[in-house]
Amino acid sequence: MAKQRVILRTLQNRWYKRILVISAKQETYFDKLKALNKASVSGFLIEEPRGCIFDLDAWPFSLKYFDLIILDDIIFTYKKQLKDILEQVHFCLADDGDLVIVSTKGCFAAELLPKAISSGFINDKLTPISSSENRILNNIKKLATREFIAFFKKSRHFDLDSAVLSSKVAVAVKV
Repeated sequence: MAKQRVILRTLQNRWYKRILVISAKQETYFDKLKALNKASVSGFLIEEPRGCIFDLDAWPFSLKYFDLIILDDIIFTYKKQLKDILEQVHFCLADDGDLVIVSTKGCFAAELLPKAISSGFINDKLTPISSSENRILNNIKKLATREFIAFFKKSRHFDLDSAVLSSKVAVAVKV
């Protein structure tokens, strides 16, 4: 219930063209989001296949298709493939799109932020799910909590691995 309240408080006044929610089960906040087209799928999750099913490294969506992508409780399970997931999200997300990462299972926000920021996303807001009225306590919870919702904006920057880039370019060009 607290997770739904935090997500809807931030997103309920926005309208989107297309929304993608990847989660193991249908979430209650999904019906309250405002969009022309919405899809709630299990995607690459193997626990309970639902809706569109696809591989982790080959999402069946076109370039810049979605305005909002919500990854609900998948980061801890797929922590080692986080870079691959963020690459696919970056590909599918529109230039002014939003990414929401929900974690209630055991991933620290401090682990997530540097990886997401280096992968082409700008941190918009980080909210602990169990927030209080005390601002000092909330700031401590932001770094130590395992239950959080992170809101990101897509940036045009994308971190390229220099080893991969050097293998693609045969000859250096002087400018």
